Amino acid sequence: CGGKGGVICSRSCGKNPQGLVDATVSNLYIPELGTSGTADSGANSVAVPFGIGVQELGLHCGNTPANDAYPIRNLVFQNIIIHPKPFCKSKIYDNSGNVQWGTSDTPSAIFYDEANSDLATCNFREPVEFSRDPAYFVCGFADKDEAEKSCLTTAGVGGLPNVEYDIGPGVDANIKFPVCGDLVPSSHPSGIPSISASPSGELFPSTSPTLLPSRSRSP
Repeated sequence: CGGKGGVICSRSCGKNPQGLVDATVSNLYIPELGTSGTADSGANSVAVPFGIGVQELGLHCGNTPANDAYPIRNLVFQNIIIHPKPFCKSKIYDNSGNVQWGTSDTPSAIFYDEANSDLATCNFREPVEFSRDPAYFVCGFADKDEAEKSCLTTAGVGGLPNVEYDIGPGVDANIKFPVCGDLVPSSHPSGIPSISASPSGELFPSTSPTLLPSRSRSP
């Protein structure tokens, strides 16, 4: 579904030994331009939200193979709101076998503002957000049961996998996304996480996340 492209994609041939590292994408908003929750979702549509990886010898790459080592790490995506519900999953891929993915300490990609989030209380700042009523977030588990236990929507814990991996058996891309698991913090007895995003009516907030008020999703 959707090929290897995406709203945000690398389209990399893997030829630059410097790889794709230390980049941040933020403050992106894609509206529906229609009526939410109806057949008329508007003029905008989204197939693949994110496509990150190396497609060696792709149509745009010529016949030169990928570099022997191509690092992908510390890509940060935050305060990205995509209201049209994507048709396809995001893609993490590598057909060269040469990508050096990030580690647990320095992930390949992270889909919220980690520095100002509190994972212990399921409070995530400026996560990548899809759809509406309820909105949902990046869920990188391949296993459906694990996703239902740990991934998040604005209605609480319980999501579906929405990232597809084509990186070879036994390879871990090490991406970070909002998870809450079975944790039900005392401050949120319903189990609904606190998602901090832009204040109402202000699409692109101050660059200082500490200035943002918390917008609780609790009913």
